[in-house]
Amino acid sequence: MNGLAAYLRGIGNRCLSAATALKTTLPYLIGTGERYRAATEEYPDRVSARMPEDLPPRFRGLLRNDIQACSGCRYCADTCPADCIHIETEPGPERNVSWVSVFDIDHARCMFCGLCV
Repeated sequence: MNGLAAYLRGIGNRCLSAATALKTTLPYLIGTGERYRAATEEYPDRVSARMPEDLPPRFRGLLRNDIQACSGCRYCADTCPADCIHIETEPGPERNVSWVSVFDIDHARCMFCGLCV
C-alpha cells in the first residue's frame, strides 16, 4: 500500500503544479482578470518615424562612417569578427595620408557588435 500512496501523492503534486501554472497563464489565454497585462510589444512600433530618438539609448543597430574623417587605417575592418567591412584606399595628395575610395559595410553579415565604432 505504501507504493500506491506514493504514486497517488506524486499525481497530486503534478496536478497542483499544473494548476499553479494555469493560474498564471490562464488570464493571458483568456485575456481577462487582474493579472492580465499586454505581454508583447511590437518593436519598433509602426507609428514612429524610426528616428534615432525613438530607439533605446544603447541601441547598436545604426552604423555610419564619416568618410571625411576616415584615415583608411583599416582598424575597423581588422577588428570586425564578421568580416563585413571592405575598405580600399589610394595614395593621398600628402605624404603618409591615404584617401578612402571604397568603404562598404555588408549589413546582411553584420552582427552589430559595435567593435568597429
